[in-house]
Amino acid sequence: MSRFDKIFKENIESLLPSLSQHFFGLDLSKATFKTISPSIVRAVDREVDFLKRVKIEGQAAFILHIEFQTYDDADMLYRMAEYKAILQRKYQLEVRQYVLYLGESRSSMQIELPNIHQITGYELIEINRWKPTQVLNSGIPELIIMAILSDYPRSDAQQIVNRILKKLLDLNLAPNQLKARIQQLMTLAQIRKLDTIIFQEVNKMPIELDITESVLYQKGKESGFEQGLSEGLTKGKETGFSEGLIHGMLLSEKFTIQEIAKQLKVSEEQVLQIQQKMRGRA
Repeated sequence: MSRFDKIFKENIESLLPSLSQHFFGLDLSKATFKTISPSIVRAVDREVDFLKRVKIEGQAAFILHIEFQTYDDADMLYRMAEYKAILQRKYQLEVRQYVLYLGESRSSMQIELPNIHQITGYELIEINRWKPTQVLNSGIPELIIMAILSDYPRSDAQQIVNRILKKLLDLNLAPNQLKARIQQLMTLAQIRKLDTIIFQEVNKMPIELDITESVLYQKGKESGFEQGLSEGLTKGKETGFSEGLIHGMLLSEKFTIQEIAKQLKVSEEQVLQIQQKMRGRA
């Protein structure tokens, strides 16, 4: 599970009533829910009986799947559906299936899934088509942070970030809840490569966050300059977040002046000035 999937998994119960009505077209206001295992890993413990790739002249290739059955199996219909889904995913071809029944008595096995059980597709919900106001006006913090993934011009990113943070503050959340939502926002921002803007704006807020969750810190840890980046982020509390990040990246000695300026969206002159300050203290 990716860190992005984890956020949605953690928030989905809070999001479900709003998402279902506005985006899924489902009214779940009077629904009852029962938790079931999210694990759908299932090992097929034996090979299918017969499987061939078939190509007939003038026709598209297909997969021919045959099962030999000596007794009635009430689950045969679902077994065949499961096999078909697996085969289609593996070969991405039409799958034609047959069961050769070898029993003595007439078979009573069902051969066709009810319409509501048939696998014909799924609903695709594109968050990048949502209008920011659709989620910003919801009053639900878990939904408000998803505005960072909604439909707006790149040039409006700073404005959207500010609106999200203002909305979160206006909700008067408990400190731990506010921290959790902002931490999640910082993670989601990485999908749109807006993490630097988020860091800069969050740094202006009277809130302490765990910097080890930040993408720059994680990148630093992977590249072996955790200590330098940590020092830089700490320094940023005194001098401003951008300067702190520059400080850390310079300490790491892993980046050129040009790379730091490009990644943090600052001028090379600003990076050079901070470098000179650091050398003056040495």
